[in-house]
Formats: sequence, structure tokens, C-alpha cells
Amino acid sequence: MSNRIGDTVFMQSAAPATIIARDEHVGTAKYDKDFNAFQVSARHGVLNGMEPEGREQFNAIMDEVTQNKDNELRVETLRNKIEELSLDPGNFRLTQYLDGEVKHLMNVKGVKPRFFSIDESKAK
Repeated sequence: MSNRIGDTVFMQSAAPATIIARDEHVGTAKYDKDFNAFQVSARHGVLNGMEPEGREQFNAIMDEVTQNKDNELRVETLRNKIEELSLDPGNFRLTQYLDGEVKHLMNVKGVKPRFFSIDESKAK
């Protein structure tokens, strides 16, 4: 998979840069090495591989979720949003990233919801 506009890459010095333009015919990319711009684009994590529209939607959802300080409510809000978005197959990548955020919150903050769904083949 090639890099997309908005993806984060790390330069030789390990400094992050954001891809702001690509020319697929020539095989070149234009990078923004401004750290403040990187912090804005990656405010909820590095979202490589996601279309710019999906990235904007992800950040908007996460902005809304992080306004609430209750971690259990954050997890529940994200799970509801995933359920709503998963009805459209075009949101597959977005729902995967959001699911990763749910799992991260549950593991880091120790949130253990009473009800949850998993693939039956993974239940043991």
C-alpha cells in the first residue's frame, strides 16, 4: 500500500512529517516537516492508510468522545458509533480504527463493559 495524503512518515532523523501532496506519475511526495502541523493532524494518533475524509471523520468523532472525562462513557459512545457506522461497508477502515481506540481505552483505563460482542470463533 502506498502512502496517502495526510499519512505520517518519519524522516531519517526520526522527526515526523506529514504527506501533503503526491504525484503518482513521477513517484514523488511533498512533505510538511512542521511539528505543530504534525500534532494537529495526529492529535488522536497516527492514522496512516486512511482516506483524508475518513481521517477527518475519525478526528471529529474522537474530539467529541474525548470531551467526556468518564472512560466508561467514552467506551460506550465509541461502541455505539461503531455499531452505527458499520451498517455502511464503506466505513470499514474507519470502524477498525475506532475499534482500536475502544480496545486501547479498555486496556489502558481498565474499563470492563458488562455487555460486549466478539466473533464466535474467537470465544474460548
